[in-house]
Amino acid sequence: MITKDVIPDSLNHNYLQQAEDIVKYLKGTVFKGRSIPTDYQEAIAEFEKQKRGIEKNLLSNWKDSANKLAGLKLTQMTRQTFVEQHYGWLVYFQNRNERLLEDKYNWTGSRASDGRLVGVGGSAAGGAYVVDWEPDGSDDDIGVVLSR
Repeated sequence: MITKDVIPDSLNHNYLQQAEDIVKYLKGTVFKGRSIPTDYQEAIAEFEKQKRGIEKNLLSNWKDSANKLAGLKLTQMTRQTFVEQHYGWLVYFQNRNERLLEDKYNWTGSRASDGRLVGVGGSAAGGAYVVDWEPDGSDDDIGVVLSR
């Protein structure tokens, strides 16, 4: 299960809010009317349990928050890594001659060497941009592409 574009309503949300968007999308779209598989239930429960603690430290200790967010089962199950994103784009472009996320960024599950969370987007003829943000950041062109 991979979305071609960012999931609805995930733009202009910080990384924690996007995790909430992922849960909402899984419950309301992906598994709507069906039971949620056990591994996803566990990932959602882990997120719900840690959410308040992460939220408390989001501004004061962003590196710890980024580490916790990247380590969540929910993140690992539903966000592409930088490498997966890049490979998927190349295959999609090769097969369809269309670029994905030309005017948006996908906030991946990967971290930069300084601890920030990696985003990829703005694809054009010359390539794509790779950027990183602290987890409390948000912008109207940063969303999340669901993967797995």
